[in-house]
Amino acid sequence: MATTVAALELYAGEDVTINGTAQNSSATAIDLTDYTTTQLTWRLAKTGATLAAVECTIGSGVTITTAASGTFAVAVDGADTAGLASGDYVQYMIATDNDGVTDVIWSGSVSVTALPGSPA
Repeated sequence: MATTVAALELYAGEDVTINGTAQNSSATAIDLTDYTTTQLTWRLAKTGATLAAVECTIGSGVTITTAASGTFAVAVDGADTAGLASGDYVQYMIATDNDGVTDVIWSGSVSVTALPGSPA
């Protein structure tokens, strides 16, 4: 079961950093000490879509800030969101543990809006 996070609003084309904490279904922090490049994947997708519009992994947007307490930061480059249409999206973090078990551990809604002064 994923931890639901507060709704996020972002402007298409704007750099944004999202901070979070990986937690299990008991709301206990997941120790990220041994997680490698592909074991944490953050995705942004249009609500109901099957493909991610933006994806970040460890070393490519995702940084583990305090491994033992499960905290991480996702730096989303404005170039990756510049082409997004305004509307409702979802963000979610997928964790794959060392045994290969995959789970959505963090999710929330995102509202994308065109930058002021740009074409919608």
